[in-house]
Amino acid sequence: MIGGILQPIDKSLVQKIHALVGEGVKTVEEMKRHLRHYVRNDLFAGQNPPPVTNRRYHPKDVDIRNHMYKETVKQMLSKADQESLEEKIKGWKQENPEDLFFFRPYSVSPMEAVPGNTSDTDSNVEAHVTQNLLFLYQTAWQRHLMSRYGNEIMLLDATYKTMRYELPFRLYSSYCVEHCVTEDSNMERVAFHYSTKNIPLASRREFTKQLIKNTEQFLRRMRWKAFHFLNPGQAGEKETFGFKTNNCPPVIEELHGYEDGMQRLIQSVQFKNTKCQFQKELNEDIKLIKNENRLFVKADKSTNFYKLEATKYNQLLNDNITKTYKKADSKQLRKIDVAAKAITKKLGINDRVEVTAQRKAFVTLKDHKDNFLNRPTFRLINPSKQEIGKISKKILENINQKLVNATGVNQWNNTSSVLQWFKNLPNKCESAFISFDVVEFYPSITEDLLGRALDSASNYMNISPDDHQIVLLKLAKESLLFSNETPWQKKNSNGLFDVTMGSYDGAETCQLVGCYLLSQLATIPEINIGLYRDDGLAVINQTPQKVARIKKQICMIFAQNNLRTTIEANKKIINFPDVTVDLITGRFGPYSKPATTPLYVHSKSNHPPCILRNIPEAVNKRPSEISSDEDMFNKAAPLHQDALHKSGYTYKLHFSELEPHRPQYQTKRRRNIIWFNPPFNRNVQTSIGRAFISLIDKCFPVTHKLRKFFNRNTIKLSYSCTPNMKQIIDGHNKATIRNAKMSEESRPQRLCNCKNENECPLGGEYLQSEVVYQATIATREETETYVGLTATDFKTRWRNHRMSFNHGRRRND
Repeated sequence: MIGGILQPIDKSLVQKIHALVGEGVKTVEEMKRHLRHYVRNDLFAGQNPPPVTNRRYHPKDVDIRNHMYKETVKQMLSKADQESLEEKIKGWKQENPEDLFFFRPYSVSPMEAVPGNTSDTDSNVEAHVTQNLLFLYQTAWQRHLMSRYGNEIMLLDATYKTMRYELPFRLYSSYCVEHCVTEDSNMERVAFHYSTKNIPLASRREFTKQLIKNTEQFLRRMRWKAFHFLNPGQAGEKETFGFKTNNCPPVIEELHGYEDGMQRLIQSVQFKNTKCQFQKELNEDIKLIKNENRLFVKADKSTNFYKLEATKYNQLLNDNITKTYKKADSKQLRKIDVAAKAITKKLGINDRVEVTAQRKAFVTLKDHKDNFLNRPTFRLINPSKQEIGKISKKILENINQKLVNATGVNQWNNTSSVLQWFKNLPNKCESAFISFDVVEFYPSITEDLLGRALDSASNYMNISPDDHQIVLLKLAKESLLFSNETPWQKKNSNGLFDVTMGSYDGAETCQLVGCYLLSQLATIPEINIGLYRDDGLAVINQTPQKVARIKKQICMIFAQNNLRTTIEANKKIINFPDVTVDLITGRFGPYSKPATTPLYVHSKSNHPPCILRNIPEAVNKRPSEISSDEDMFNKAAPLHQDALHKSGYTYKLHFSELEPHRPQYQTKRRRNIIWFNPPFNRNVQTSIGRAFISLIDKCFPVTHKLRKFFNRNTIKLSYSCTPNMKQIIDGHNKATIRNAKMSEESRPQRLCNCKNENECPLGGEYLQSEVVYQATIATREETETYVGLTATDFKTRWRNHRMSFNHGRRRND
């Protein structure tokens, strides 16, 4: 052997090569690096390493490649690649049961094995291929990400014909493939693949806290019931408009035993561990939500959420408020509450009605609008509403019912009434639709328009202008918007009158004004017209030219009432509001907006079982009600069937003709029932319902004084729900805004924003609040000295003083 050139490779190196192949080393160059390190630091540690010409410890590339190949073949389950892959898949399925695998082996026809068929060209092989190789693999976390972020799927074909086997393809979200932006540096889109009405398992602390609260409310109602029975002379009948008393009930000795039993019931509740994959996903999402330092802002008409920094969100909120609102006097809220107190005092319920709660305004994102990514738009929501709106709601309900019966106008309250009107239309084939939508109907209702609607209603019933009800109806519309502890009022109005969406009497006010508008539209001849809130629909059997003239008349009537409309005419098929009606065929069926995917509560949600059992039947009932026949139902059913399947239900949707609604006449007196509403939680092992019923039988035997009012027939149980995902997200948003505000307040505040600090009246502390100051005011006749104290910053007070000097109407600022 000349200098070790012809020496065989050392056995220790062979073993090292085999071990490295098992660890995943694939290339010769990478193997040589590992071997050099092994020889230098392990075999000859502290010694002079052998020269590079020594093939025993520095083998040739071909030798290394041969040993790597032998070990690779040895580790293969089969010499055929696809057979080895098939065996590997079996092992992977056992290791990761939640992952998805699909394997289709490559196969050829028997013709390829016929003697004489020795051609090895691609064309010959392709001619006899009966099945190509296909292998798909998706991990559980990939499936989770795709269901959340991949609203649409695209296929990138990565195959080419120079290979015997087709290359695997990859699945992409369309947002990654197309040149479009779904988020920017300020917003990040998050789409939950389930309904945010799903309820996660409640913790012991949260469940116990809610159970105690609901038990206190239940025992409070029982005490009042017992008190009025034991003291009949002190009970008085009066209209409370649904307001509950805030007074504490007196202690009832006859209920001591039952109250002690309820306390022991709470203390004896036992818990268990419930394992569920869906609940596990909810808990993981809750952890992500709580660990996020940004807000989750809800989209307006989709299931998406957008992550926003608190400072950015506050900026957007302020921008949307200042578009249509201006700062209101801080005394306005006090004036509203004083006026409401006077009304409630006349009704005798001033001890039950709360003052106006300062609920903070918020915004939602209109991501369904065109060009949203480049120019996001928002919807401003004002959740603040007066409590006397509940009284106004009942008064308006009574007025509307009498008004519709007296005038006979088509004032629709639901889809069923629209369909009943459509069924009774004569000569449908010869008629055409006119549909219109009142633009921003709620905020466009002015005090003058409401007054004219009430005057029109007074022609059909006794409504006195001096009646306190009229004062109440208008007072209930006075509203303020609250943000950053500051009241705001509308810019385009001198007063506070505003019909807000979400107010207690907003829908009833809309119906009253709608009846007034329909009475004017009824003057148009040969037209059958109706109104559902802000959507109108009419049918007319005239020429297209005359229909166009009637269309102008409708627009003119709305314009006379300072209302804007969008209108379409000469339509045979129309969507109104969630049904598609066809005059040509006389059929109707469900309608859903494009790209709308229904989401239902999951079968594994932490809802009471009775609710989960009724969901599939309720889903089946709605399309059946608004479908004219089974064919129309079957066209809409797949969308809802797929949503039910994704929510864990096996229910099969089917068309069922519902019996016509018959009015139910009450033949028996309704029993006065007191309900106990404990929260439902799957982690609770104790049967609260069974223990509750047993306690009633034990504490109220037949001989008990209160047995008549407290027994199984008068006290019943119905489970309530713990917070759902939407409420958890809202709580996270409130905490994030609160923390951002606290951190902002902890920063050093700027005390002056003057352009020239040398000219600052307070020497660089112009924005200082709670300042006692003295001013000398000189006029031609005399000089006066004024001493004042400001609760706001001094700059605001100084500006108000200057305005009061120059404008007489601002003298009290």
